[in-house]
Parts: sequence; structure tokens; C-alpha cells
Amino acid sequence: MAAHYRAEWNARLQKAAQTTLRGKGILCAYNALVDCQVFPTAKQLQQVFNETGEIPSKEPLLVRDEKSFAQALFHSFSTGKASHVSLEKDFIKWLARRFPNHRKRLGGQAGIIASQMAQLGATSVLYSPKRPREVFGLAHPKTLFPMARKHRLVLVPVRKAARAGDAPKTNWVFEFTRGQKITANNRKTVAPRSNRLILSTPFEGALEFEASLKPLLPQLGERLCCAMLAGHHYLNKGFAHYVAEEGRAVTALKKRNSGLRIHFEYVPFEHKEVERAIMKHVTENVDSLGLNEVEIIELCEKLGLRKQANAVRKRDDAFNLYLGARALLEKLRMQRIHVHAPGFHVLVLRKPYPVPLEKVRNAILFSSIAATAKAALGREITAKELTHSLSTPLSQDGFSEMDSFARKAGLGKEFLCEGWADFGTHYAMIIPGQFAPARRGTVGLGDVVSSCSFLAEA
Repeated sequence: MAAHYRAEWNARLQKAAQTTLRGKGILCAYNALVDCQVFPTAKQLQQVFNETGEIPSKEPLLVRDEKSFAQALFHSFSTGKASHVSLEKDFIKWLARRFPNHRKRLGGQAGIIASQMAQLGATSVLYSPKRPREVFGLAHPKTLFPMARKHRLVLVPVRKAARAGDAPKTNWVFEFTRGQKITANNRKTVAPRSNRLILSTPFEGALEFEASLKPLLPQLGERLCCAMLAGHHYLNKGFAHYVAEEGRAVTALKKRNSGLRIHFEYVPFEHKEVERAIMKHVTENVDSLGLNEVEIIELCEKLGLRKQANAVRKRDDAFNLYLGARALLEKLRMQRIHVHAPGFHVLVLRKPYPVPLEKVRNAILFSSIAATAKAALGREITAKELTHSLSTPLSQDGFSEMDSFARKAGLGKEFLCEGWADFGTHYAMIIPGQFAPARRGTVGLGDVVSSCSFLAEA
């Protein structure tokens, strides 16, 4: 890409840092939990592999002992891909003994998003069916929780809504750094990318609003610009009930606010039957879908879009991701698909889209700034700290993906300048992002990208 285009895009990045979320309301439901975050040293990793012998390369379905733990570690470490594997509760004691220097952070997509949006100045409402003190105490104090008092809706600070008797859900998160080296199966392996393995314990809460709150959802919807729903991948028995209840909840939230838009952040499901029901529900009730370059492969495969899944698996470039996202847009009848990949973003927007494309582009650049600052600082960021990442230019890989997409799609200079193209029924957007090699944690970065970009559009 020509230098003057890159200069224009980086100027837009600087301008995007001035974006504010103040005065914008967002509801985040349902999963809030404790993440036990571990940055294992090379010595700690090697010790795990030395003790377990030969390790299968395939990712396990469940981590229940040292062997399956080593297997999950090796798969995530060697591929450089984010992994999410179920964790048997009885194995937590072993993890706590082996990695005593773990850090406890607020986890769960709803929890992460709600707390970060409050930190950035939004009116951020978190709803979780369980309210453990250990979880809510990790949230930003300005995060709000909806409650019914004398048949009226009140939004109280989340820490005041905590209940002593509610037990927290705990996940273990292992963060790897690009370039780390281990020896396993008699060969040396180098981590190709900074990423993480998430070991997830069962979710015991009901994914629905409390009975006293349900009649008040129209009032809550009036105060919102958007809502982000997550945690459905925990569903198992009784999922049909929760799907029906959420459909009614979405209708209620939109009753007095027809412009309220709903976003669903995808996570692969363990149970295929549940996933089919949830994706049907998404088709009927959700406007926007967010996922990364790994998750789109799995979702496309599960929806019968094998050609698109295989193309992305072979090469996860912007063009193949666009073809996958376009297929999902049509299959799920969505308004918006957002694929966030290292160094660039791919969006497919159904026409007519309710937001000017310039505003969508600015929102994506803003989300890149926020995620890059969070990655660099290793924690939630304030609005003032957004400038921390402005010294990181937009990724050269992102510009290269734009060039490649333009060639494959037969597009010209206008696309390279603006970042979008009109394909009749929809718009395609390829937006370069920042990509900082030095990171202090990758958990929640995709959630920050999705939420900041979606709310900044409002």
C-alpha cells in the first residue's frame, strides 16, 4: 500500500482516540466469574511435559488429570491458537498447588466487558444470575446491576448487589508468549504467537433474568444503546427453556426502544444440540455477531459451510474471512458480522445499515486502540490511558491484507482509501488494526474489540 494511504489511516487512528463512550448505555449478560491467570515460565512448562511422557497432539475435551492438562497445554502452545477446554473441578487443587503465583482477575465475557465499559465512562449494566462477592468485588465500582425494588427498576453499584451465599465460578487461564520454547515428544517446539489456554469449570447459574426483573425489562431497555449476550456455551440440560426465555427478554428490552441492538459474542459449544438451538435463536433475536479467525472455522463447519471453513483453515487471510463472514451473514440473517484477527478486522454489514460507514470505521479503530492499550498494560484501562497505545502504528500485515483483498475482489484505490466496498446486498469492510508483539495478557482482548466497536457505533 502506498505511503500516503498508510499516513491517512494512521491519522484516522489518532482521531479515533478522541472517541467517547460517555452517556452510552450497555447491558452485559450473563457470565461473570473469576479468572486465575497464570504466566507459566519455560521451566514450569517443561516440568509439566517432563512428568507426563508422550503427549497426543489433539486437543482433549476435558482436563481432569496431569496427562490431559499437558495435552491441552501442548496443543495451545504449539499452534499459537486460543483454546477453551472444560475443566473438572477436582483438578483445581492440583493447579493451585503447582501454580501458586496465579493472579485473580474478573473473567467471563459479560463481566470483562461490563467492567471495562464502566472504566471507559459508559453507563454499564452487568447482569449475572449469580452474584458472588468474590466476582463482583473485582468489577469496576461504577459497574451497575439491575434490581427490582417495590416493582420499580433500580440500578445499583454491582458491589452492593453481591450476595454472600453465591459461590463463584472459577476458570484457569494460561498465557503463552511468542518465542517461548519447550521440548515435548522428543522435539523442540516454539510458541508461534502470544495466546492462551482457558480451562473452564461448569457454570451453575440459570441464564435468565430473575422473575421480579422480567416485567421491568422494557424500562431497562429504554436506558440502553445496545446489549451484549454471552455465556450460552455453558448451557446443557434445559437449554430449550432458556432459549425461549431469552427470546422473550429480548422482545421486552426492545419494547420501548426499537433501535436497541443486540450483539452475541461467539464461543464454541461443547454440545452440538445446544449450539444448533442457540444459533437458531441468534437468527431470530440478535443483530450482530463477533468472533475471531479460529472460531469462524468451527462455526462455519457446524452450520454446514464447509467450503468456507476449509478455505479459512488453509489460509486465514482477509478475503477468506470475508467469504466466511458473508456466508454467516446470509445463513444467520444477521445485520452485522465482525471477525477480529491479528492486525486487521473484517466486517460484513447488511444493507441498509443503520450507521454511517465512516462512524463504523472510526469505531473499529477506537476498539483497536483500547485493546492494544489493555494488552500493553495487562489490565482494564481508563479513557485517559487510550493514548498509551497511540505510539503503536497500524499493522503492516493489516495493510497487506487490504492490498490482497483489493486484488482478489477486483477493487481499486477507493477501497484502499476508505476501507469498504459495496457488494450490492452488503458492505464489506477490511480495517487495519494495531498489533503489538509485547503483551501482558490476551484474555478479553476480543471482547474489548467487539464491545468498544459495537457501542462506539451507537
